[in-house]
Amino acid sequence: MAEGAQTRGGAGRLTVPLGIVAVASVGAFLYWLYVTAQPTTVAVVQEEVPTDTAFTSVPATDFALFATGPQNYVGMRVRFDSIKVASRLGTQAFWTQLPNETPFLVRLDSALVASGIAVASGEVLRLVGTVHKMTDSVLDDWEARQVLADDMQRAEAEFATTFIQADRAEVKGNPPAAGEGASGAQSGGQANQSQ
Repeated sequence: MAEGAQTRGGAGRLTVPLGIVAVASVGAFLYWLYVTAQPTTVAVVQEEVPTDTAFTSVPATDFALFATGPQNYVGMRVRFDSIKVASRLGTQAFWTQLPNETPFLVRLDSALVASGIAVASGEVLRLVGTVHKMTDSVLDDWEARQVLADDMQRAEAEFATTFIQADRAEVKGNPPAAGEGASGAQSGGQANQSQ
């Protein structure tokens, strides 16, 4: 046991000098970093505030989440910034395809159609509207207002359980062809109408 005490005593003699060397080494390293470091600048980027309040007044709706249960959105206002027209249903309505490959009906408000907005298959739209439940009385109203031209269009519209009544829409353009990237050319016009 006497040998163990001597070993610890020998190690104890080096503790203070080794501590001083360690602190001096860290201090020297920090000084070296201070002297050799390159000055950096921080760029402050101003976030653009959207000026298009016709669309930004309604928060964007996640299209994939909407597809899981459109009936949960009945009575709610929704905004989609990129919705593709799959096929038209007369001049005031069109079908789009949800991410789960289910067709979904969108009706353009009469004021939008009157302002000159028209859609074609393959176009991409930005729209705001209210989700409604499809009923026989809605279909009767659409026939009376000539949204549906004939019984064939009514039969097609009957497949929808819910639909969006769009009161704001903007044609963003056609989807890019393969290899052109994701930024399609802007075309078409914009129409706004508030209910």
